[in-house]
Amino acid sequence: MIAALRGFTRLNCSAHILNIILSHAFSSAVMDKTPEAGHLLKDVKKLVTYFKHSGLQYDDIATILLENKQFDKVACISKNNLKTLVTFLKPFKDATNDLESDNTALSASLVLPWSVKLRNHCEAAMTDCILSEIASTCVQRLDELMSPKSLAPTGIHMLYKIATFLTPKLRQLKMIDDHERQAVIHAVKVLVDELGFDENREENLPPPAKKSAFKDFAEWEDADDTMDSDVSIDSEIAEYLKVKLDGSEAHGPKDVLQWWKRRCQEFPRLSKLTRHVLCIPASSAPSERAFSICGRILEQRRINLKPALVNDMLFLHGHMK
Repeated sequence: MIAALRGFTRLNCSAHILNIILSHAFSSAVMDKTPEAGHLLKDVKKLVTYFKHSGLQYDDIATILLENKQFDKVACISKNNLKTLVTFLKPFKDATNDLESDNTALSASLVLPWSVKLRNHCEAAMTDCILSEIASTCVQRLDELMSPKSLAPTGIHMLYKIATFLTPKLRQLKMIDDHERQAVIHAVKVLVDELGFDENREENLPPPAKKSAFKDFAEWEDADDTMDSDVSIDSEIAEYLKVKLDGSEAHGPKDVLQWWKRRCQEFPRLSKLTRHVLCIPASSAPSERAFSICGRILEQRRINLKPALVNDMLFLHGHMK
């Protein structure tokens, strides 16, 4: 698939990258250096294999096993160590949930903030004796991911950084240093130029103005200067960075899109770039789920379903979840 689409920009699944990072952090080589965590994981896996009920907490499981005289299966598991490990993994779970959100949510702008937040979280966890090796491995992998000089295929793509820049609440890019921030702004200018948003094409022109009530006296009217077509992209970016946000403006994805819709005349090029970038998903999980659902719907007995009906069934399935 990669070879067939080599002419297109390919973005890696961010949720899959997080999974790879954790796979390295909990590999046998790291567990050998952290025997306490390694033994804990082995004991927990044995308990999960034996105890197949879901939704029960540690205390509930311990009570049931005690009543059945099988408390030894849980006695070897340190509750404090288990809690430490779960607390460490929770931000990774939260990040994965955000990045794997369905296609109606804006997830591209979350890749950079989550990467930095996870990196800071792992760095803080390095002081814990149980998590030191695990956390340091995560930090190393996240540094490789976020390094602007990294040529690794799992690095954060510039489009994701641009998506963060185009999110008004995050436009100052405070999670990265000034050098990287300037690199993102430069990439915005280059992408605007590549996409031809400066060209005087019909689809890029503003809607035609209403006819003047004083059309017979046009030679005496003041020029309409509400839209300066000569404003450079540099000036547009500078104004975008300075604009004050209304305190009532929320963080939700719908609010971001509505914000740009209201500002499309003020920031014509950036608003077009927003439509081009913020539609990019951070993860392939939504499309994979859609393929899986289709595989259960379009079976041998349902091969005559019309495309519209299949779309309706997928839509209902997504909303029933």
